[in-house]
Amino acid sequence: MPLSGGQQKRQQSDQTYSSVIESRQELKENQAYLLQILETERKAKLQYLQQTDELEAEIRKLKDEVSGGN
Repeated sequence: MPLSGGQQKRQQSDQTYSSVIESRQELKENQAYLLQILETERKAKLQYLQQTDELEAEIRKLKDEVSGGN
């Protein structure tokens, strides 16, 4: 039994809505993934900054030892 014009429009509307919902879910998943990457990169940056500070302090200490030894 063929669908009437109204039924066809309703079916198309339902398919479009389902497609929008699927796209929305995919975007949410992508956003969560990207936020996870961003957080990981922020943590790595903080670790590198801390390491840099520690190395700078060590360099200053060594320079002081060298200049004090002369």
